[in-house]
Amino acid sequence: MPKRFVSKKMAPSSSPLSTAVIAGDNVYFSGMLSVDPATGDLMPGTAFEETDRIINNLKTMLGEMGRGLESIVMMQCFISSMEHNDGFADAYAAHFASLDCPPARRTIVAVELWGGSKVEISCIAYLGDE
Repeated sequence: MPKRFVSKKMAPSSSPLSTAVIAGDNVYFSGMLSVDPATGDLMPGTAFEETDRIINNLKTMLGEMGRGLESIVMMQCFISSMEHNDGFADAYAAHFASLDCPPARRTIVAVELWGGSKVEISCIAYLGDE
């Protein structure tokens, strides 16, 4: 049976959703925006800054589960315009380029993201032993 993951290091979402759900050996993260982990307030910035903050927040939550970014198997990334692709890609590479097996990724240009965000990322991570 799936169970909701509640972070002790991240502010809870104000939306009626689970930030992450653990089902079997996988954890499914909802779309993450660039938020302050302590307050949950949206923190807009450049595409690089937003991407970096989102990935750091994912890293924090995975750390609470005893895992790191290397456990991510699939990412779904949204950018609000192709003009943000370079900043997004640079921040993404800073976190994942050194991994032996970076996650599979889908990047989609969305007409508009919540709150004027430039980047939103959801992902699936593997929590099993191998």
